[in-house]
Amino acid sequence: MRYFVTVVLFIASMTGAKAKNNISVDYTEESELVSVIAHLAKVPGYIWPEEQAGVIDYFHQVDSTFAPYSNHPIMAFVADSLVKQGFGYHVPVAIALRLKLKNGKLHYNTDLEPDFNHYYRGITPQHEKKLIALLEDFYKKAHFHSFFKKNQPLYNACKQAMQQQLVDKIDLDWYKSFFGPINNISFHIYLGLLNGPGNYAIPQKTKDGSEIKNAFMGCADRNATGDIYYGEAYTLPVIIHEFNHSFCNPLNEEFWDDIKDKMIAFYNQNASFYAQQAYGDPLTVANEMFVEACVMRYLATHPVQFTQESIQKIKKIYQMQNASDEEIVAGYYETQINIREVYKKFFMIRDIMKALEEREANMVSYPTMRDFMPKYIEAINAYQEK
Repeated sequence: MRYFVTVVLFIASMTGAKAKNNISVDYTEESELVSVIAHLAKVPGYIWPEEQAGVIDYFHQVDSTFAPYSNHPIMAFVADSLVKQGFGYHVPVAIALRLKLKNGKLHYNTDLEPDFNHYYRGITPQHEKKLIALLEDFYKKAHFHSFFKKNQPLYNACKQAMQQQLVDKIDLDWYKSFFGPINNISFHIYLGLLNGPGNYAIPQKTKDGSEIKNAFMGCADRNATGDIYYGEAYTLPVIIHEFNHSFCNPLNEEFWDDIKDKMIAFYNQNASFYAQQAYGDPLTVANEMFVEACVMRYLATHPVQFTQESIQKIKKIYQMQNASDEEIVAGYYETQINIREVYKKFFMIRDIMKALEEREANMVSYPTMRDFMPKYIEAINAYQEK
């Protein structure tokens, strides 16, 4: 399985707390350590212009705090060896989510399947071993733990804002009704300020067969009073998107031979555009369209709440400054579709949504999404360029 980034451009504590719907929210030292290194080494996905960074004061703090360690060997290793092999976007935090810090040493979480979803496509075992050794050295010499403790109130504010403003509102029962049984599955959200607007789906599997659906979320802002803020209208769809990947990607991969020819032809119509969006192959685009169509079906039955702050942010990121507040709210659903259809060039999305509506109207005939895949395949192959 591939892992994908959702970037909103146009458009805590060490112990995770359980939200009302049993989605845990964490801000971990391991992921922040790796993210700081990725930022300092200018890894793709961890460097953002000020207007996109969200909490820019934190970026500045990282830069100033660790400036004396800019020549640490880990920087050259990451920039010269790892980035060339795909170390960027989801890969750094995917590595971090396998690790646990104890007394300055990094240990693997031995409960996890070591190579689930082709983990070692992002880094070789040899490079991972060297990276861990350099991380431990940087952690000690740069006094990273002191930095992390100093910023604990900020991380806690992120965790609390995410949980109260968004996570408590997510309807997990929708996943069971929409995709099928979710037994033996847990949902987790990890936070990272250095992600800026970047967000990643990083599924994991334990050795006892349990599945972990992880969404690694950036998307933090400060509101007018300087508090951490996650706007429901533009961030909640991203969380749903990241969780959807863990359900949609395996289905597209399982039935890829049935839609491959159509998707290759579709992809080739705008290959250079998709590549610029980090959608580097036809399967990636197929996954993204499937995921986004499912997001829209969630939004169709779960209207979001708007605050004045979220309305103003939507006007900015969607370049709709001339629209009234009422127009923003009333046109929200169609705007979301248009963003995906026009700006992302997911021209099939309405056809996929229509097929999904048919399934929702016939749940007895299609109790799981896998049962519906023949109809989904039919919709993909029947698509005609508009």
